[in-house]
Amino acid sequence: MPVDVLAGSPFTDFLLPGMILFTVLGLFPLVVLYGLCTERGWAWPAAIIVGIALIVWIVVQGLIVGFGHWLQWLYLSLGFVLILLALLPSVRRTV
Repeated sequence: MPVDVLAGSPFTDFLLPGMILFTVLGLFPLVVLYGLCTERGWAWPAAIIVGIALIVWIVVQGLIVGFGHWLQWLYLSLGFVLILLALLPSVRRTV
């Protein structure tokens, strides 16, 4: 992806957004997955937070660079699906 798409954004390159993505939408979801697999009480609310973070990231990205790619809509949908799945009684009951 060319750096030109960052014009008008607070970023000059992809390093900081990449680090944020890696941490918030990479490492944190792995910790949440561990919590869900080991039935920790904090895991299902954390899964909701991951879904919200994904939605916020995609909306902000779309406002900055535009909603021009189908993957943005896919990830936006996945954020909502993640929240809905985390709210299922069977998920909350097992955790």
